[in-house]
Amino acid sequence: MDLKQRILQESSQLLFSIGPAAMTMDMVAHSCGISKRTLYEQFPDKKSLIKECLIADHAEDEEEFRAIFETADNCFDALFSVFYSVRKKLSTTIMSFPDDMKRLYPDLHCSLTKESEHKHVMGLASVLSEAQEQGLVEKSINTQVASFLFFMSTHTIHRNKQIAEYGFTKIDVLDGAFINFLRGVASAKGLELIDAYLQKNNTKQ
Repeated sequence: MDLKQRILQESSQLLFSIGPAAMTMDMVAHSCGISKRTLYEQFPDKKSLIKECLIADHAEDEEEFRAIFETADNCFDALFSVFYSVRKKLSTTIMSFPDDMKRLYPDLHCSLTKESEHKHVMGLASVLSEAQEQGLVEKSINTQVASFLFFMSTHTIHRNKQIAEYGFTKIDVLDGAFINFLRGVASAKGLELIDAYLQKNNTKQ
């Protein structure tokens, strides 16, 4: 692992655990065991470092998800594996992360979010179409509309104040959004698989 990759790895851990507001270049340099001068030789400022962290994190997620879909027995098996991966990551990410990004780096947050969201919507729609061929999703479902509606519903996950008012956690909201979505598009065969996965992993329904 070269220096730049090591910096990105250490920075990403700090970024998601304490957030962009709390993370400082001093912390990053100390965590990497390098001087601030060396750090600034690799990244001219904190914003550029955060941008590259997020791009690298997204690329890493895409690689993980690609491997999941290549080895899964069926589309629902793959979707649940991706879901549990996202669920685990969300549980270790500071709650204020999206709010901090919107407040401190609105242009960066907007550009990266818009680009990744479109990819996610179209990617999920493609998976749902394949799941239709496997008999797991009802043929009458418009996969692009269903995918779009699901990702719009996930925006609720970042409404920290509203979630707190109801006494929910982000994991509660994510579970509800994903499982209710999947049940809504599933065929009878698909519903059987969903029940089996939930029972196996003891996920709240």
